[in-house]
Amino acid sequence: MPNPTLTTAVEKIQPTAIIKLDGAFNDFHAKEVIGIIDDLLAQDFVHFIINFKSCTEVNNYGVSVLISLIGSINQKSGKLFFTNVDSHLEKKLKIFRNRKNKIAEAIFLNNIAYLHYLDFNYGSAWHYYEKSYTICKKEKNVPGMLFNIINIGSLGVLINK
Repeated sequence: MPNPTLTTAVEKIQPTAIIKLDGAFNDFHAKEVIGIIDDLLAQDFVHFIINFKSCTEVNNYGVSVLISLIGSINQKSGKLFFTNVDSHLEKKLKIFRNRKNKIAEAIFLNNIAYLHYLDFNYGSAWHYYEKSYTICKKEKNVPGMLFNIINIGSLGVLINK
């Protein structure tokens, strides 16, 4: 049975902190990680590795929290790295697919793309934006299509600089 709480362990090697997650990285549990990173940023830690190996779940809110954290860390000229997160994101995508919730799947794909974009992994970002666009087009979700076209266009500009 999955752990309903989130347990964190922090290893500090100035200026890097390694945060190991055990449990569900969702909703209010994810807010704990924001507090931890904010405290570490105040202590001049600027590089972070979040290890999801023992994490039992990552939901859409958890992805939103990661996006928010990247912004905070980038303001300090730092970097956020993830380990073992892709399998959790893929699990969540399977749930949306099994429920046949195409709009939720497209939104989640877009959020994953944005995570890759913020991590300067433009090839993966393009891939996920394109998948999201395809679903939005098939579902006739015009706002979603436009949002993805704008994101893909921005990537095209960055890649061709």
